[in-house]
Amino acid sequence: MSIFKKTLKDASEQAGAFLGAEASKKAQEAANQSIEGMNYFRNVAEAKKNVAFKQTKGNLFEYIEAVKFKAIPHRKKCQIPPSVI
Repeated sequence: MSIFKKTLKDASEQAGAFLGAEASKKAQEAANQSIEGMNYFRNVAEAKKNVAFKQTKGNLFEYIEAVKFKAIPHRKKCQIPPSVI
């Protein structure tokens, strides 16, 4: 294989990898926001383990909804995500 063909092949592979990464960037950001929110949720659940069940259930539900709300703009390719948590 000539050096030109090898260089062209390497460049096309790198371009494909770059385009694939850019195309999935928003999905990656949404996943990262969800992971961050669920880590926060886990910490809050641990902190509220001695609180009454009915009160804790309502609070934790609100945290789950906040995580969903925070991930939506990333899935819809919005430039500015809301600051919920």
